[in-house]
Amino acid sequence: MKTRHIAFAAAALLAGSAHAQSSVQLYWLLDLSVPSYITHADDAGNHVVGMGNGGEPWFSGSRWGVQGAEDIGSGSKIIFRLESEYRVSDGQMEDPGQIFDRYAWVGLQDNMLGKITVGFQNTIARDAAAIYGDPYGSAHLRTEEGGWTNSNNFKQLIFYSASATGTRSSNSVAWKKLFGNGLYLSAGYAFGNTTTFPTQSNYQVAAGYNGGAFNLSGFYNHTNHLGYTDQAYSFGGNYTFDIVRFNAGRSARRTRGRAARRS
Repeated sequence: MKTRHIAFAAAALLAGSAHAQSSVQLYWLLDLSVPSYITHADDAGNHVVGMGNGGEPWFSGSRWGVQGAEDIGSGSKIIFRLESEYRVSDGQMEDPGQIFDRYAWVGLQDNMLGKITVGFQNTIARDAAAIYGDPYGSAHLRTEEGGWTNSNNFKQLIFYSASATGTRSSNSVAWKKLFGNGLYLSAGYAFGNTTTFPTQSNYQVAAGYNGGAFNLSGFYNHTNHLGYTDQAYSFGGNYTFDIVRFNAGRSARRTRGRAARRS
């Protein structure tokens, strides 16, 4: 039996040289609500006094990470990011068994090509929808990952932008570019890593515009998961009046597959 492997590998070597500038940053965030009071925490209507939201972080989640870049000249940088989430209340990992449960990617940042990253990362649809799906995040489209708060009445929108593996993509390639005129374009593909090529795969495209006081974005999401084909669409935006920001958007989802045909 012969096995052939065709692989593309990207590595970030952050070693200083005479022709390149390297930077590595260690960062962290602590999020703990003390005390917290939760009414009707169970079906019996009991209340809970403690830390956090039932043991979970209330606002954004504590995390630590390391990110770096190496300037390779001509407006290009090799970049990487590793980030892990944990709970301050008991010191446990947010996702047991997964050290870097938020980000683990390496990529290229180029003035002409944009930003290309490979690994475990936000879906590009999640980042595009953040400008109208999360009132605490950035109002403008960026090539950086968009954060979503844990306690958010709009958070169901994040699942419209999910991949086959969750609200982040495993085994994925993402491209993002923000043009000088405010136009934003991005696309992403997640490999299923299975013998059946399309199973567990996912592709997305997103577009938007940074208009200053107003910003718009939308995405299309196509996911193959366990015999189902999910398609989701969303568009929205925001407008800022001095210190007040208004967000609005609309989403739709369609599922096809064996179970969908039976229902």
